[in-house]
Amino acid sequence: TVTEAVVEFARPPRPLFADADCRPSPNRLTFRTKPDDGISLSMQTKKPGPSMVSRPIDLHLEHDRPRGRDAYDRLIGDALRGDPGLFARQDGVMQAWRVVDRALADARSVVPYPRGSWGPSEADALLGADWRWLTA
Repeated sequence: TVTEAVVEFARPPRPLFADADCRPSPNRLTFRTKPDDGISLSMQTKKPGPSMVSRPIDLHLEHDRPRGRDAYDRLIGDALRGDPGLFARQDGVMQAWRVVDRALADARSVVPYPRGSWGPSEADALLGADWRWLTA
């Protein structure tokens, strides 16, 4: 079992590689937590040469870990040593849910806005008078 969070970027509004006969996959940034911690960036890049054709490339960054130890070895070892670092206590979980419940109770309706725009004008109210969005 592995835990991943994937950010899939929006496709460009027009094809960047004019000689390609299909649209490439969107770029993705993947965060992996257990058992193989790491980050991967999958993106399209221009193939070397004169034609405007893309190819996928993958960049991987993996967290170094001692050889021969898997996640369960570490978990059991920490439990035997009394190290609570990988274990959630009930009071911590309850406090986290108190925060999440408040956020969910205050959820406002989604405001639609045109694709490719800077977002709805209602978002400006989130910043207040002394702040502005960085759009460059």
